[in-house]
Amino acid sequence: MLTFISLLIQTLYFLSSNGQVIFSGRARTWADAQADCESRGSDLLTAQGNPADIQECADATNAKVWVGLNKVNQNGWQWVAGDVSYDRNSVEWSGRGPANNARAGDCAVLATNGAQEGKITNKNTQCTDTKRYCCNPIGTTSTTTTTTAPYVTPSPTTYTNDTECPRIRKEWNTLDQSERDLYINGVLALANNGKFQTFTRQHGQAAAEAQAHGTSGFLPWHRLFLWELETQIRNLGGDYECFGLPYWNMGKEVEDYGFIHSDYSILNSGLGGIGDSTDNYCVTDGAFTQYAYTPEYCPGGSWDSNSGNCCLRRRTLADSNFQGWLYTNAEMADAITQDSFYGRDDTTANKGIRKNLELGPHGAAHCTVGGCGGTGGHLGNGLYSPSDPIFYLLHGYVDMLWALWQDYNDYDLVDKDDITGKMYDGRLSNSGVDTTLVFDVLINTGWSTLDGTDTIRDMHSIVDMGYKYDRGSFITEGHFDETNLNDDWFEPQSDDERRRLSENQNGLDQIMYNRLVEQYGDELEGDDYDTRRQIFESLATMACQYKNVGDYECRRPKNFDDFSDIPLGPNPYNNHDDLDVSLEELVEAVKDYPCMVETRYMMWGWVSRLGGIW
Repeated sequence: MLTFISLLIQTLYFLSSNGQVIFSGRARTWADAQADCESRGSDLLTAQGNPADIQECADATNAKVWVGLNKVNQNGWQWVAGDVSYDRNSVEWSGRGPANNARAGDCAVLATNGAQEGKITNKNTQCTDTKRYCCNPIGTTSTTTTTTAPYVTPSPTTYTNDTECPRIRKEWNTLDQSERDLYINGVLALANNGKFQTFTRQHGQAAAEAQAHGTSGFLPWHRLFLWELETQIRNLGGDYECFGLPYWNMGKEVEDYGFIHSDYSILNSGLGGIGDSTDNYCVTDGAFTQYAYTPEYCPGGSWDSNSGNCCLRRRTLADSNFQGWLYTNAEMADAITQDSFYGRDDTTANKGIRKNLELGPHGAAHCTVGGCGGTGGHLGNGLYSPSDPIFYLLHGYVDMLWALWQDYNDYDLVDKDDITGKMYDGRLSNSGVDTTLVFDVLINTGWSTLDGTDTIRDMHSIVDMGYKYDRGSFITEGHFDETNLNDDWFEPQSDDERRRLSENQNGLDQIMYNRLVEQYGDELEGDDYDTRRQIFESLATMACQYKNVGDYECRRPKNFDDFSDIPLGPNPYNNHDDLDVSLEELVEAVKDYPCMVETRYMMWGWVSRLGGIW
């Protein structure tokens, strides 16, 4: 990171930073860049402006960026004015020294990496070259006197439960296009004023990243992150004032389309589709093409389009007939019912809801749609994934699953002041329940509603935060018992919604559930925790086998000992007659068929009690 105090010496030339630097990833000539800034009511980021603003611009890219001349008055542009001076070692200028008046046609770049890092130069630079650039914060002015913005004590973050305009978060998959467009247009509005890119910088901030990933803070940190994005869209007013952030049910995609990713609703709903492999995997359709949207993160031009523009990239996994990483609804239900405790972050044990979600469906979705690794796309980049608007819909679903887990275990009935270690268990220095959540980048903007006092404990209740979820297709099609769902957390469905969702009887999870019903009948209707847990585990096992062998269950080999000649006897767990055989004998009989071995181990505990050994 550059130290701009060494670049600029004690400047009295001050730019108010009430606004935000606008970074453009689109390469333009110096004149076109200046014209673009002027069209926004600004001008090119001035070379001797506020060091914090220049630092912000430099952080946005690691390539050279255009910088502007300091506009001293209406009569001309100058590199220096009054008592302002440069560190001469930080300027390389051809023809005239920086102390001389510059002509309006002069242009210069700020080098942000390599041997020239920290230099303002016009060497080896033509004004007709195309480079990225930053504009001064909108509404700022250049003066030759020092000004200081008055300090305003921030008010505490207020979570409001607006009964006239409630925050109800609905499933993206089942929204109509006008509802989807509200999110799309809201994101574009925030991108055009630079706020959306600021959210990405916040996510990539080192201290925030250390708290938000790989620790117990993962779920509460992102809960507040989503809430603030939702708030900023609502603050756009008008059609947005009642906006609720949608969530993307990735399991429904597998239900409806298997692993033909190109058919997924998330990639065919205005957000743009799979990146074009002939154009560096840039998204070339929908609302977020390179000509309509500039992501925050474009490293060194390597993620540019063929046209040289910074673009939103998605390197989605190839379509497959039956193999994929995304979790089915059954596997999702399994993940949130495996453990009734949150899990600790000072142990390597992969247990607890946080790890079940972060390391499971969350990670699978990032990598499936975005493409992980150095050659992947934005959604697959751990730090800068919020550049892809799908990020917020994905994490909305993760937050919904956390809320459902809380409700499923009756933690929704517990006040935040009475949280126990089962509900949240952070044991690192940055993840304790009363640790302040790190949101420095947003807090320092002046427009964020966050004030720096929010703790992990404050994230416990979505009711306290003023929002709720609809019940959506996951709860309906996932066979969750809705009897005890908290209506303050999950909005009851209308008759029309329930009827519409119940029409899908041909999905993977429904077919598997029907098979279980056929075999075990009323035994599936128990509402106790253990019975429901066994159902979810069995459905998840069948789904996993489907993803790996291309069928809803293991294919039975033609020749194996099915114990059909063994007489039936009473099952000690129920009134069914069943095979009098041990697990060891069952496994030995199919030892040459790994899929059947795994299935028998997995399902023994359940089927031996229900009476259906095979």
